[in-house]
Amino acid sequence: MFVAVVALRALWALALSGLAYFFFRLHQVRMRTRELSTKYGVPILPHSYFWGHLIVMGKAMSRIPGDANGTLLMHFLLKDFPEFEEHGAVYIDSWPIVQPLVFVFNPEMISTFTQIRSLPKSPDMRAEFRPWTKNLDLVTLEGPEWKRWRSIFNPSFSNKNLTSLAPAMLNEIRIFSDKLKAAARSGETVKLMDLAIDLTIDVIALNISGDRLNCQTTSQPLQKALNNQIWWTCPRSTPVEICKMLHPLRSLFIWNNNRTIKNHFVPIIQRLINEQVGNNKGVGAAGETKTILALAIQAYLAEQKEAGNPITSASQIDSAFLERLTMHLGMLIFAGHDTTATTLCYTVYMLSKHPEALAAVRAEHTAILGADPAAAEARIAANPTLLNSLPHTAAVIKETTRLFPAVGGSVRAGQPDFWLVDAKTGQRMPTEHWALLSDHHTTHHRESLWPRPLDFIPERFLVRDGDEANPLHPHKNAYRPFELGPRGCIGLELVQLELKAILALTAREMDFEGAFAPGSPEVLGHQAYHVGDIVAHPKDGMPMRVRLRKVGGREVNI
Repeated sequence: MFVAVVALRALWALALSGLAYFFFRLHQVRMRTRELSTKYGVPILPHSYFWGHLIVMGKAMSRIPGDANGTLLMHFLLKDFPEFEEHGAVYIDSWPIVQPLVFVFNPEMISTFTQIRSLPKSPDMRAEFRPWTKNLDLVTLEGPEWKRWRSIFNPSFSNKNLTSLAPAMLNEIRIFSDKLKAAARSGETVKLMDLAIDLTIDVIALNISGDRLNCQTTSQPLQKALNNQIWWTCPRSTPVEICKMLHPLRSLFIWNNNRTIKNHFVPIIQRLINEQVGNNKGVGAAGETKTILALAIQAYLAEQKEAGNPITSASQIDSAFLERLTMHLGMLIFAGHDTTATTLCYTVYMLSKHPEALAAVRAEHTAILGADPAAAEARIAANPTLLNSLPHTAAVIKETTRLFPAVGGSVRAGQPDFWLVDAKTGQRMPTEHWALLSDHHTTHHRESLWPRPLDFIPERFLVRDGDEANPLHPHKNAYRPFELGPRGCIGLELVQLELKAILALTAREMDFEGAFAPGSPEVLGHQAYHVGDIVAHPKDGMPMRVRLRKVGGREVNI
């Protein structure tokens, strides 16, 4: 009885302590928000002491479906408070749902914390991935360790190196194309996102090790482990997500997923090390391609040799290096396939809605790749640099990512000595205790930066450099779906090359049509609006009907 009483009192004390801390933090965050106006003269949205900005946020988001991606928030908030657009940044206090956040949509302001001075990633963002990668991955690492690994990986993501890998990519794209043609013949409606995910994970895996993962044809433990890892390691503040985070077996599941990922890559790493040590010629010998792993291993072997510890076999691999490398590879596969798949879906979707843009792409492919669509694969395989000669196709992809950026932005940690400054008014805005979001969607949809911002106009990206007088000329720093600066997406060139290759092998052979249910809700004129959380995905997996294209009454490449 005595023990029960003591335990009950301890629970009450713990509950009261938790409640006291909650209200202390509530008061702290709310007062910091209000002092923006009283102390610094920074305008803020209507603010409730208890609810913060949740009320105005709720009103803005009530105009769109509940599953819409949160990156749309500021677009609709500015409809209610248009006077805030000229400030270029809006402070949002939605604690405890999300950390206090500054949405920044002035390109020059964004450049100050991503390009001119690259601020560290937000602690909250790093905490999301810590259970999985221990923050040993390229996305969440900071400081000299990040610079070291970025320099190791950069060469493998150069356009020149990726172009050399293009012929191998074509094998994966052919499988994707064949699946679409089979759906066209059967009349089946496909979820394009599902097919795109399998394709893009096969392509990034190919670039990592040169080995085929075959996700498009078989069920792969690595893919399952990665998907499950993301589900467990990126919690949010909804009741379901909180329960997931508190699940007693969560750590066990995360550990097991990491084990699967490590078990996949370790034998490949060991094989590549033994090959490099054995031939003693390094990467590129005998026509070898420079895959991500090959270059990383080359750098590791060089470091060890310089330190006086030359590696003679895979058994000498340092465990710390092995752990870091597998963490990087898991994150590279996640980041390298998910956003690319989303962009592919939206590119196909926009071409299906804009026949004039599709006609221009097809004409370009005919001019560069030859009149016979069935011969395009062989021509690209023989001369992969042809993919660099498709400016209109590249412009279509860029305009798609302007309208539908797959990632909401880069979240950085504000600093005591860092201020956002409005170049027009001189207004200084503090960032300490705030996270800074480079708001891609809002930046890409500002009419002052992009004439007719809701329209699909690929020609924006065909305007020549130096022709700033052309109203379609993109403003400096305004196009940033992959972020700019030293922490910009390392896979930008891969995305462009991969998507150009996919379109080159499909655009002239098939027609696509959205197959959303009649009466499906729209956002900004599209039923295929962004849903999801960390990475935006197309609504309902982008349902599509596929038809084999007819030219002169005959189907192309039956």
